Amino acid sequence: MEDAVKEVQQSFQKTFQLLQKWADENNVTLEDLAVESEANKLRREKNLANARTNDTSKLANEYRMKLMEFKSKNKSRFEAAKKTFAERAKLELPNDRKIITEIIDAYDTIAWYELQLPVKITRAYMSQAQYADADTDLDPIQNDSNGSAKVVLIGVENSFPAWETMMKHFPELESECFAFLVILDKIRKRILADFPLVTHFVRPGFDQQLA
Repeated sequence: MEDAVKEVQQSFQKTFQLLQKWADENNVTLEDLAVESEANKLRREKNLANARTNDTSKLANEYRMKLMEFKSKNKSRFEAAKKTFAERAKLELPNDRKIITEIIDAYDTIAWYELQLPVKITRAYMSQAQYADADTDLDPIQNDSNGSAKVVLIGVENSFPAWETMMKHFPELESECFAFLVILDKIRKRILADFPLVTHFVRPGFDQQLA
């Protein structure tokens, strides 16, 4: 299991490097949040006061709406590709079976986190706001807001290589795919800024096994 986690993280880093290269070539500025900047402090205060409509959830909803349009527009393209490779796979060509599996797995991964990201992001910020108003002592790391935020980070890390797979098999969609990576990168950076202890959260039954 530890090897699988490392493989995902390495794949994430590889895709992020591709994103940075694409951004440089296309004059796209990737968001760079300084955790202690004044603007970032004001943004965090606003998120606490308006947890349900925080700006990171808005990004996730933007991602979902654009993704719904992207899938609808390219549905016939994806179905035709899967059908072609499925037919070729019947000829017992190992590479074609691998390709169809890659496409389906990538598509399913993207679709899964399309729904999960907005829900988990909203929960993370709402829990954070509730903790800020609570009088009881709370574990600064093992709490619901960090737990939900960590699921978001995992979702982003898994979505990055899934988008790289889509670009590999559908190079004509490269620019659109990179646009989704830009949004995911913004989400990742804002989660890391707003939940500074998120990476230390231990998911019971999973992270403990890796420790």
